[in-house]
Amino acid sequence: PVWSPDGRWIAFIGAIDSGDAQLRPWLLDPQGGNVTELGNQDIEVSSGEALRWSDDASAVFAVLVENGLPLVGEIAVEGGQLQRRVGGERTIASLWVVGDRFVFAAQSATLPQELYVARHDGSGEKRRTDFNAWWSERAAPRAEWRSFEVPDGHGGTESIDGWLLRPP
Repeated sequence: PVWSPDGRWIAFIGAIDSGDAQLRPWLLDPQGGNVTELGNQDIEVSSGEALRWSDDASAVFAVLVENGLPLVGEIAVEGGQLQRRVGGERTIASLWVVGDRFVFAAQSATLPQELYVARHDGSGEKRRTDFNAWWSERAAPRAEWRSFEVPDGHGGTESIDGWLLRPP
């Protein structure tokens, strides 16, 4: 849980049902004890990530998951509108909010983990580290994000998302 800068709210991550894999953002009014959903029921917070407040407490930033891919999203406290800020076919982790910028770690099937910086609107993204320079000296695998039809366990099929990795 994390207090809003104005002390009005506590934002936290939780699930409605015990054992539910979908973690969602919630707001607690510490004065009245009321708990409300932040955003709609389709918003899923990436496991192991924390919520971060905007400086003016009007929004919460988080690493979210959509169609199996993480993204940095901004959820308005009033109305719960979701704005997608940073995404792509990669893993995003360890989000920090510093002034008007995001700092986050990202990696993909073809690029090693590095630190990136972007403005709150997602613009101006730049990689700021090069810890794994040796990676560029090697042939990267070919990676394709796609949907796969798999048995659903009830005699039918369902679609799941995942990576198809092929040799360079």
